Amino acid sequence: MFLDLHVQSDEQLARDFHLRTNLLLLKYAQRPELAEHLPAICRQMAGWLSEPDGRSRIEAALNYIANCTDQVSAAQLSTAIENEIRDRSIQMPTIVQQRFLEGVEEGKQQGLTQGLSQGQWIGQIQTLQELLGQPVSPSAELTVRSIAELTEWPAH
Repeated sequence: MFLDLHVQSDEQLARDFHLRTNLLLLKYAQRPELAEHLPAICRQMAGWLSEPDGRSRIEAALNYIANCTDQVSAAQLSTAIENEIRDRSIQMPTIVQQRFLEGVEEGKQQGLTQGLSQGQWIGQIQTLQELLGQPVSPSAELTVRSIAELTEWPAH
């Protein structure tokens, strides 16, 4: 039997709160409404804390969210964990932290690449100005310009 979770109302999903929480998670994981429903899902997961394996179940569910969807940001997930689960021993999933660090590293790399490209353009402009006997533009004047502006120099 196949159950289409999207056509089921949240109330119809299950009476058992374990199953209900898991089904809600599956229902919304790939949908834009996940951010809207995430606090309620986390609130229901908080009910698992009274069970012996509750923390590990919550962490597994949070890792599922972190790995399978881009419908919520790390900040939204963190806020839902803090506000709804309210157990300081439950941490942001390692995968979310890793993706955040990868994003920071990627941003640094992009900045470095852009800075190198901009520096090359500035060097070319200053060399050309010098070869043409024109006054050489100060680096400080050129570094405030975007690469697109530098490629059009001296059209400004």
